[in-house]
Amino acid sequence: MSIGQSISRLRRLGDLSQTALAEMIGKSNSTVNHYEKGVNAPPLKVLEVMAVAFTKAIGQTIRPEDIVSNGTTQQAVASGMLAAIESKLDELLKGLSGG
Repeated sequence: MSIGQSISRLRRLGDLSQTALAEMIGKSNSTVNHYEKGVNAPPLKVLEVMAVAFTKAIGQTIRPEDIVSNGTTQQAVASGMLAAIESKLDELLKGLSGG
């Protein structure tokens, strides 16, 4: 999966429009669109800001009182999702920095 595809997937997971993400990271809507389409790669600093934005957005879309199967609270699921997102973003950042 490309960086652009990952950005798009995480944005949708956080229930964010391109415009909302653009506002959160201080960029234009067209810049976010270009990142997602692979026209331009986001700089490392922008990816770091996106990581924070995605973590906040995804955390807000999941309510702790929601219950899922086996009695596991949605909050526990959210924690796992956020950890997975942070791990994926770390992986992307390492790939961009060549490390």
